[in-house]
Amino acid sequence: MRNQILDSATKANANKNEKEALTRVIVTRANVDMKDIAKEYDRQYKTPLTQKIEDVALGNHKDFLVTLVQRALPKGSD
Repeated sequence: MRNQILDSATKANANKNEKEALTRVIVTRANVDMKDIAKEYDRQYKTPLTQKIEDVALGNHKDFLVTLVQRALPKGSD
C-alpha cells in the first residue's frame, strides 16, 4: 500500500494531495521501517526510491526527502 502511494506521488502528473502523501509517508516512517519500504519499492518498481525522488522533487523538498530515506539505509545501498 505505501509503495503504491509512493509510486503515485512520484509520477510527473501527481496532484498536490499525492505529493503531500509522499512527504507524509517518508516523514512518519523514516525512523520506523523506511529501510523495508525503500527495499520493497526498489524490488517492485526496479528503481531506487531515492533516485525516483531526485527525478521528481525539487529544491530543498527533494534534499529533505532524500536525506530522510538515505539515513534509514545501510551505507552505499541507495
